[in-house]
Amino acid sequence: MLKDKYLWLTLGLSIFAVAPLFYPGYFQTHSGFIPLWSVADLKENIFNFAWRPVLIPFDPWRSGGLLPYYLAALLPLPALTAVKAVSFIGILAGSSGLYLWLKSWIGAQGASIAALVYTYAPFTITALYVRGAWSEAFFWGALPWALLAATFLVGTQQRKAAIRRMKAEGRRRKAKSSPFILPPSFFRFHPSAFILLIAAGFWTALGLSHLSLSVWAYLFMLAMLLGFHRPQALMPLLAGAGGLLLATLLTLPKASGAINVNLTDHLVYPAQLISPFWGFGVSQSGWNDGLSLSLGLAAIGLSILTFSIWRGGPDKRPWFFVSVAVFASLAVMPIGGWLWKLSGFNRLLAYPWQLLGFAALSLAVFSGVGLWLNERLRQFPLYAALLILPILAIYPHLEPQYIAAPIPEQPEAIYGDQQILLIEHQFIVDNPAANLEADPEAELKTNLRLVEPYLSLADAAPLAPGDTFYLQVTWQAVTQPKLNYKIFAHLVDAEGTLIAQVDTQPQQGARPTATWLPGELITDRYAFTLPAGAPPPAQVWLGFYNEDTLKRLPVNGDDEGRAMLDVQ
Repeated sequence: MLKDKYLWLTLGLSIFAVAPLFYPGYFQTHSGFIPLWSVADLKENIFNFAWRPVLIPFDPWRSGGLLPYYLAALLPLPALTAVKAVSFIGILAGSSGLYLWLKSWIGAQGASIAALVYTYAPFTITALYVRGAWSEAFFWGALPWALLAATFLVGTQQRKAAIRRMKAEGRRRKAKSSPFILPPSFFRFHPSAFILLIAAGFWTALGLSHLSLSVWAYLFMLAMLLGFHRPQALMPLLAGAGGLLLATLLTLPKASGAINVNLTDHLVYPAQLISPFWGFGVSQSGWNDGLSLSLGLAAIGLSILTFSIWRGGPDKRPWFFVSVAVFASLAVMPIGGWLWKLSGFNRLLAYPWQLLGFAALSLAVFSGVGLWLNERLRQFPLYAALLILPILAIYPHLEPQYIAAPIPEQPEAIYGDQQILLIEHQFIVDNPAANLEADPEAELKTNLRLVEPYLSLADAAPLAPGDTFYLQVTWQAVTQPKLNYKIFAHLVDAEGTLIAQVDTQPQQGARPTATWLPGELITDRYAFTLPAGAPPPAQVWLGFYNEDTLKRLPVNGDDEGRAMLDVQ
């Protein structure tokens, strides 16, 4: 395996998918800073077995699982670096796992194409770099290994059956390997019990990464084994069921809430599956979604190529993957809306379009089948062109939105039901030096740099009546607010007496709260002018309220819905 040049080629070409993880800082996703804060919190509470992610409800079925958090917390790295390291492992695991799973069936070159199509599928890239669903992204990386581990058992059972036949016939023959697994020689030193434990371990890890998606993965494996390995299906199915049962027992006691989403509001329209659109918005009802839900140009194009050279035949394996891709696509469209109204299915996923990951996996496999069918596709330079296609198709979108601001250790205030976070605040004043007339020597007078327009209040002269200063804040939404809340900022003295106040829409109406995307950083500024004879200001009381009802959003730690910020 270590000498497999096509495996190393596949991993090498996966570098573009992991490259954003090596950029300094963090990228802006729908999950915001919550994964980082959760990992930092877990590092300090690693022996608290009731731990769950901070600031978000943990739905054991539909939330991202806890395994990636524990892996990151166990790494001797800062939280940001640990999260990136686990994401790096997940991406490369998906690429290498799919290659090893398919190599003995469609050959090394076909498997490398399939692995790259899977690695660069828009759905999995979006999960990590747009949604910030890093546990789910880790799930898609672990899935090929769970399937590979289960099919190891198929090979073991086939070898045992072959040995029994050889003994019965009185002559020795080699057992044929499974069409999905490594050669029988690989299992020479792997007893069945050991492989059974490994397979169960992979399925436990899969369940601890995303429990509800693991149930769908188990159904995927069930259909595959019953279709092609029915005599040897029992042991892999038992291993998968045992692993998922253990993951369920470890996960369910940690529930702290439920994700309540009307799944029929998040169905996908056919045009979206082939659309080149790439957005950083959230999933919403209708065709004009803010999120990319495409199956990918490379997957669709290479699947069409495979169809053009496929003549059917006795081998039914390609039909299976085509059928899964079609089923998953139809299930998330309006035509499959009835499925998500059933009491069982509507609790298995947070969004129906999460099934597109299985469509991406199946199309990736089918894309590699073309090289198995046609030898000319395996010849250079055509093979090289096919290797580059999955990368070029997604390359323009491999640049997340980066956060330039320092990453805070924790939010300063939490509003609503953990809905809006106050990330940081600062009191500032106008910098008098910034009002000087520009002249040729201006840069020399300011140490060869531009004059900052504002000074920190702590670095400025003491405030006097008539002076104006500002409260500059950075907000971040955990979930997209449904209402346009107004912001109140009350300047008070040490006794709580009102000195001045501001009531405004965010950014003076330019960014109403209903337009805030989860994870987006919103900077705002509120001006206060000290009236004559006013006592020294002590605090600013800051919060949100509904203009129609005058009801304030609650704030953690304060019964009156305000964050109390000391004027310093």
